[in-house]
Amino acid sequence: MNRKKEIFKNLKNVAKVIVSLLLVIWLLRQIDLKKLYFVLRSGSLPLLITGSVLLFLSTIITQSARLHVLIRRYTLSYWRTCKLLFISMFFNMFLPTSVGGDGYKVIFLKGVGIDNWGKPFILVFLERFIGLLVLLGIGFFYFIINYKNLIIRLHDNNLEIQFNTWILRFAIAFVFFIIVAIFTIFSIRNRKNSFIARTFNRLKVFLKDCKTTLKEMDKSVYLSVLAITFIFHLLRAFGFYFWILYFDEKILVIDILFVMSFTAFVSLVPMSLGALGVREGAAAFGFIIFGLSKSNAITIAFMDRILLILYAVIGGIIFLLRKRSDGGFSEKSKIPS
Repeated sequence: MNRKKEIFKNLKNVAKVIVSLLLVIWLLRQIDLKKLYFVLRSGSLPLLITGSVLLFLSTIITQSARLHVLIRRYTLSYWRTCKLLFISMFFNMFLPTSVGGDGYKVIFLKGVGIDNWGKPFILVFLERFIGLLVLLGIGFFYFIINYKNLIIRLHDNNLEIQFNTWILRFAIAFVFFIIVAIFTIFSIRNRKNSFIARTFNRLKVFLKDCKTTLKEMDKSVYLSVLAITFIFHLLRAFGFYFWILYFDEKILVIDILFVMSFTAFVSLVPMSLGALGVREGAAAFGFIIFGLSKSNAITIAFMDRILLILYAVIGGIIFLLRKRSDGGFSEKSKIPS
């Protein structure tokens, strides 16, 4: 059975790599190299630098600060939190899943003094969940306010979406999930010593630890994380704004925030390696809707990927050198939970 699971897992990872390569190749073929060369020669370098600095600082300052608010008791210093963030980006980029870095954070927190898995999991989950929630919230309110405008843009680009079909599919999947869940609960009650029952009991303990952590957390922490998250997304939006100006294109910052929200939502689909190709395709699609040329939209999307790769490389270097210094990874950093 384990052998079959391993084979299936390897095949799934190979499929993700193939999907990533096909998407990247297809997107890169859409770029007009002559126009790109002309833009790179004629574009304003200060705009490019300003956008790049804003995007980089959004990670170094605000994204690290958001994580630090949640785990500062365990990392003890902002610098250690920052290094942990970059290492997690390394795992996110090069593992066949976009949550590999979150797994590393959980293992790290468990190793520095937390006596259960529930607490590190919920701390890492909150960091990602609140970040995604704020961005999706911005996108949702934008969609409600500008619904008609978006439909017109989709129509103008021959990109109309059949929402009803997707809603029906989601409803069917949700009902199926509920039925399976009810059946599982009844099975657990009737087979107290079964593997499912033992797993369910462990899950109850795990969820209890998560609930305890949430109760112990001060409301000011939630507010701080929310505020920092909003600033983080705003900095990224302005970074993209200056990049877009560099390409002699125009777009509103609020429109960029919606594109970021849409990209984050689509990137949740686990169909490629680290969302490679999916993320860029979604971002380019969003920018095209708001008037950017196809070539420039795809180029900007891949410029953002280059920054992510840079973060991952920095994280990989830190990870490889972690044994040469304390860096928050030694036994000395352990404290009582």
